[in-house]
Amino acid sequence: MIRYAALLLLFFSASGCEQKHDITPSGHQVTVDIIAPQQGVFSAFGNQALAGFQAGLTLRPLLPNGDRLEVRIHDSNSRSDQALALLDDINQQATVLACLSGSNTVLTMADTIQRNRLPTLAIIATHDDVNRNSHYLTRLSTSNSVESQIAASYVRDEMYIDTVAVVYNGNNTYSESLAKDFARRFAAIGGNVVAIDSVENVLSDTVPASETLSLTEAQLLYATVNAASLKQLLQAGLPQKPPRALFLSDGLLSDMRYNKPGAIPLINGALTIDHYADDVELSAAGTALVSYLDTANIEASAFVKLGYEGYLMIYSALAACPDYERECINDRLRNSGRIQGVSASFRSEDGHTQRPVYVNRIHGTRMLRQVKVY
Repeated sequence: MIRYAALLLLFFSASGCEQKHDITPSGHQVTVDIIAPQQGVFSAFGNQALAGFQAGLTLRPLLPNGDRLEVRIHDSNSRSDQALALLDDINQQATVLACLSGSNTVLTMADTIQRNRLPTLAIIATHDDVNRNSHYLTRLSTSNSVESQIAASYVRDEMYIDTVAVVYNGNNTYSESLAKDFARRFAAIGGNVVAIDSVENVLSDTVPASETLSLTEAQLLYATVNAASLKQLLQAGLPQKPPRALFLSDGLLSDMRYNKPGAIPLINGALTIDHYADDVELSAAGTALVSYLDTANIEASAFVKLGYEGYLMIYSALAACPDYERECINDRLRNSGRIQGVSASFRSEDGHTQRPVYVNRIHGTRMLRQVKVY
């Protein structure tokens, strides 16, 4: 399914618009193609990130040369094979592609993106192989290896925890690779991983889940599972029996807010790593975003903010390439220079985005900063 979204207003409101009034419309437009899961199990990624991307388009619709940006949205229905099939049609007329899918889908698309030489920004995906497998893929989010190292060090050195149990979604490349990388790094700094298993195995065991992991002596449960799986775990009695801390992966609160809002109280007090914290000072770009979201009655989740920063990154690349030539856009995505984000600046080098990451504590629907890691 393809939907066309062309914003008709230059400015959302006098107070909420970020773009200067001195850009004269040229009458021309440039299209950004987007693959996003708008339906299915990963729709939280697509729909929230799309809201952020559309916010950027509303707040900054014109490039410095006056050309207007338009988006063409392709729904992958949370299926990697459908996303891959969409690439053939997209490639014929695309200038640049934004992918709002998770790591499984982006990894499936990587070879085709490389073959077509289609400059692509992966906004949500965090797997380390995302931009190793293609020189035309840039990853906006931090990598699994960075996240797992920060989490392992924080648990061991700041929380003084010696033993952990680890659980992941066995059918998800991102979830499993992040969980196993955390376990490896935690063990490498002297920690003890007393159990590591997929949530599917834990919940299908003939022994109740609360008894399964309570057989271990873990002081902390590190979970890279999705919102639905985490709700099942918590309702089965984990991690309350025995008492242990809970550490969650990036985007989990956003997933929970979208898919399982009634279960949010179950994760109150849990630690998580994310690209944002809700109690830090906003930049001018971040203030414009929050003002827009408030007016539009949209929650400012982490996925929304990533979508917005993805727009800013693509905007910057297109502004630097007035002829919109693919090789130029790809180079500007992969080596972006410094861009002011929601609360901190970021930049890409060889397709790897350098940005701060926060260890947060969940309080209601907010993530409160414990430490900021550069």
